[in-house]
Amino acid sequence: MSHERRLWGAFGLLALAVVLAWANSLLVPFVYDDRLEVVGNRTIQDLSQWQLILGYNLSRPITIGSYALNHAVHGEQVLGFHLVNVVLQVLNAGLALIAGRALAKLGGHARPLWVGGLAAALWALHPLATESVTYIAGRSELLAGGFVLLGLWAWSRWLAQGERALAALAWACAALGVLCKESAVVLPALMLATEWLLAREGQGKQVKWLSYWPGLAGLALFFGARIWVYGSMTSLAEPLRPLSVQIPTQGVAWWLYAKLTLLPIGQSLFHGLPERGWDGVAIGAALSWLALGIAALTQVKKRPVLLFVLLWWALCLAPSSSVVALKETFAEHRSYLALLGPALALAWAVSSWEKPVGRWASLGLCVVLMGATHLRNRVWSSEVSLWQDAVDKNPVSAEAWYALGDARRLAKDPQGARKAYKSAIRVNPQYAQAWNNLGLLEVELGGWDAAEDAWKQALIQDTSYCPAHNNLGKLYGEQGRYQLAAVELNTTLSKCPRDCTAHRLLGELYQDRLRDKRLAVMHYEAYLEICPSESWSPEIRERLTRLTW
Repeated sequence: MSHERRLWGAFGLLALAVVLAWANSLLVPFVYDDRLEVVGNRTIQDLSQWQLILGYNLSRPITIGSYALNHAVHGEQVLGFHLVNVVLQVLNAGLALIAGRALAKLGGHARPLWVGGLAAALWALHPLATESVTYIAGRSELLAGGFVLLGLWAWSRWLAQGERALAALAWACAALGVLCKESAVVLPALMLATEWLLAREGQGKQVKWLSYWPGLAGLALFFGARIWVYGSMTSLAEPLRPLSVQIPTQGVAWWLYAKLTLLPIGQSLFHGLPERGWDGVAIGAALSWLALGIAALTQVKKRPVLLFVLLWWALCLAPSSSVVALKETFAEHRSYLALLGPALALAWAVSSWEKPVGRWASLGLCVVLMGATHLRNRVWSSEVSLWQDAVDKNPVSAEAWYALGDARRLAKDPQGARKAYKSAIRVNPQYAQAWNNLGLLEVELGGWDAAEDAWKQALIQDTSYCPAHNNLGKLYGEQGRYQLAAVELNTTLSKCPRDCTAHRLLGELYQDRLRDKRLAVMHYEAYLEICPSESWSPEIRERLTRLTW
């Protein structure tokens, strides 16, 4: 059988396995951030408004554009969105196959197709990938990962063959990947690691440094654009945690990623990894990673692939799990591309054995992983089951209990929601958000006094928590206590002067109840200045027109 037929045969088996692994994910409902990025994202609902689509998230226009195309074809039918994600995972498995084969050829492995096929299977079927494939909002990982793999394949082939078109394709993939998700910025570093560690003598023994100037220029442009748009490297005005906390926390997080890679037991949508400084655990984690790096360096001449896969792991985790502080200290989807490093290491080692027992055992492991992925997808059957799973695994997390309360509230289970909110408050009595949403639930159940008490408790915990001030203001207005309503809403603006809700409610209050035209106009104008494209904007414009004409 020819090499090409064997390659297509391997891809066919791989594609079938991926489809079987994710077959039960196709009807998973929109959950968590899907409701914000997809269902609640009005910009994707009209393809003709392409400027709004591209401008919704300047860092990820390709990802948002893919949602818009999905919506144009399937509307809000969740099946279409999941089909695209599964197809992307099939394509990524194929790209991992050819990239792994190209890397193995470059590194002189005797069985490059086995290396590529086995690594792709171990990676594409791993249950740790469910947060990127089953979760529609995880599509950015799939798209960015696909461009990284295609770019790495092209670069490896360029190192072997010297065709300039392949090098151009690699750099194009670097640019396109970054437009899907910022983590694709690792591709140039992976390209350099490939040339340095895997290219055989006569095929890149000396690193061609001039070949990397497009990447350096692109990186400078990328980082410069982010600083120009956001005023910092991230979209956050202020870092969420200092480096003295971020770095040791992520050193521990890397070991949790490694543990779930080797033994995917205890997966959760929310792990609640605590922040930490340089305590004994963090120092131990940092020293162990340093020791691994030194050990790999000592073997760089005999076994360069060891350092390559360790660098792969570190580089793929670095954009989201190193110095840049994100909201959650740990999220499984961040390990999506990093997973391929350990998979490649195992495939490389097993495929080197003369006896086939290792390769067959690895294929058996792929079947186990496929079953584990199928089981993990069951947890994604609803938002309630996702957060119930998170609570079961981390019952001392107020955040998990709070999210379970929101999920049960959306699922029309008020008693379950109340129990979850109160559990969050029991774990953390200072959790203002939990008090606030408990108040919203009590209003839905007709308990206005209980709602007022909950919102007052939220403000006792945090006097600057503006949603509670707004909710109290709205409640007082509905009860006919108009002066108290004005006081609460003006308190919001003293704490949060750009709060659209407070301006809208005050405008309505002054127009409809307190009969103060001047103040009503002032707040409507402020609303339209701050929030010109919000859902309430058309009504506010109409009200303002009636007041001023």
